[in-house]
Amino acid sequence: MLTSPLRKVSIDRSPPRLLRVILLVGFFFTLPTVTGVLDAQDFEPAEQDPGEFTVVEVEVTGLDALDPPVNLPRRLPLREGVEYTSELVSLTGRVISEAFSERGRPYAVVVGGADLDREDRSARVTLTVVDPGPVVHFGDVTVHADSPLQERDVRERLTFVPGDVFRPSQLEWSRASLELLPVVQSATVVPRGLDAGEVTIRPEVHVTAVPRPRAPQVSGSVSSVRCLELFGTWRDRYFLGGPRAFTLSGGLGNLLASQLEGRFPCAGTGEGEVARTNYLLHATYAQSWPGDPLGTVSVEAFGRRESRAEAFVVEGFGGRVSYDRPLTPSVWGSMSYTAESTRIRAAGFFYCVNQGACTREEIRSLAAARWLSPLEGRVRWVPGAGVTGAAAVPGGPSLLGQVPISPWRTWVEARAQVAGGPTGSDHAYGSVELEGATARLLGRATEGAGRAIVGGLRRGTEALPPHVRLYGGGVGSVRGIPQNLLGPRVLLVAPDHVEDLGCAPVAQGCPEDIRADPDLVLVRPRGGDVRLEASVEGRLRVARQVQLAAFLDAGTLRAESAALIDGGGGGGWDAVVTPGLGIRVDTMIGFFRLDVGFDPRGGARIPILTEEADSGDLIHLGEAWWNPYTHDDPGTLWEFFRRLNWTIGMGQPF
Repeated sequence: MLTSPLRKVSIDRSPPRLLRVILLVGFFFTLPTVTGVLDAQDFEPAEQDPGEFTVVEVEVTGLDALDPPVNLPRRLPLREGVEYTSELVSLTGRVISEAFSERGRPYAVVVGGADLDREDRSARVTLTVVDPGPVVHFGDVTVHADSPLQERDVRERLTFVPGDVFRPSQLEWSRASLELLPVVQSATVVPRGLDAGEVTIRPEVHVTAVPRPRAPQVSGSVSSVRCLELFGTWRDRYFLGGPRAFTLSGGLGNLLASQLEGRFPCAGTGEGEVARTNYLLHATYAQSWPGDPLGTVSVEAFGRRESRAEAFVVEGFGGRVSYDRPLTPSVWGSMSYTAESTRIRAAGFFYCVNQGACTREEIRSLAAARWLSPLEGRVRWVPGAGVTGAAAVPGGPSLLGQVPISPWRTWVEARAQVAGGPTGSDHAYGSVELEGATARLLGRATEGAGRAIVGGLRRGTEALPPHVRLYGGGVGSVRGIPQNLLGPRVLLVAPDHVEDLGCAPVAQGCPEDIRADPDLVLVRPRGGDVRLEASVEGRLRVARQVQLAAFLDAGTLRAESAALIDGGGGGGWDAVVTPGLGIRVDTMIGFFRLDVGFDPRGGARIPILTEEADSGDLIHLGEAWWNPYTHDDPGTLWEFFRRLNWTIGMGQPF
């Protein structure tokens, strides 16, 4: 039963006028009976003394007036244990009426009675369907559509035809189906004749088209992970004369990152190869699935250069085919297949530590262009969002990477990927991830929000590219941890700094008590196989466009140890809880966000690698003690400031 769409469709389910008069007279003769003397005025809200009676029993009769009997939601507004009020009785009667409407009986009459016991302050309520009403059908449809939409475009998206049994949910599904068209700005479906008690409803459809843009749209964003991003989009929503969308987009990221050399406000971009300019070129064609007005199929082609801060660079090109469809008014499902040829750069340490491939030739072989072709499924649940709202769940990638967007409501998304020989992929793996978030107003100026993520990765026997693995830390994740550095890490030292560090340039060349100087080494993430994160945040609006925030982020990332470092640090669980504060400024393009988190972690023994000067092979020097906050015995205040991790971004984090 679909009742939530009724919010957007104005429907008067009142019975015809003569029938209403007869029922009104009959209702006064069937007013609730109670123990003791109680007249009709005692059922008015002003005289009810709310909370005086507790419901101990609710009985609904008359559901078997139809064959098969009408089903009701398990949880009715009026139920055992709640306080008895006339408003709850009316609301429950409305739920019953909606259930009959979905069976083509929008004029069902429901009356209620209650037995109120003044001694034990209990209420026993009976709701009765005294008349299911006549069967109602859809009649002729009238269409009003803005140009360039044509009447045939609208009619083929309707989920009912004249002669079908009337169901209010079909009105909402038709409206949603129309609003899924890229050319449609808004749609309404009005059931003419329902307010007059007619048995043939003549729907009237009004559709407003989106104005056709005359020039490309240019936008941008800033982030400590991507520095400055600029991207432009050109979209034709009525491609080839029909309601189809064709989109061309492109963008640049990491702008100014090289010039800032990894300093604030772009500290999350890293330095060197990973800080070079990223790009994305993208073309998409989308239209409704033939024969399914609620389904959308899209075909994409793209080329990209994307860097993962302080870790690696992915260069590739490929295509994607996807199918999206609302499953219920609050649940959205999608399936996609991607085929991408990818080449990995600046990730020799990753292959050495995780796969034990440390020679230059082995690294080149693993980092060479290969096909990554996963099949992915997603299910998103946004309670109360409506069909079109479920499609707009935030958290998806921006043009050049993850840019958090505020959901402003509760949502949950499950994602699963599988790749291997049957999908045409050179890499075999499977992954699942479950993510959910909520944001709720607690008062006129206060708001509470929370998010949780659970993810896991199952690898095949062959080496995986680094961007498939799981990462955490930084903007949009555990904000007290530098970008991507939650979980197992590895240290890199340049060949000419090995002896300065106190090590010899040979395997296991570092003493057991060696302490790594942050000025001589670089820290890199290894990625993980299991990721768990949870965050809570309180927000206080101190001005019309300014919010202050306090948050607590927790996370852990686990990775299996490679043969190279078996028995030594870097693997296992690395759990941390980081508190922090933030400020958000509401701008014309969304919230601009500045967060500062505190990293409470102590030191750890971490694998350390260097490059052999002549061959370019990587050498595992052993393990070094790593604590970038206390390595030179700073004072308490200076150590505190070192532990602060500053991030900027656009949009709320969740």
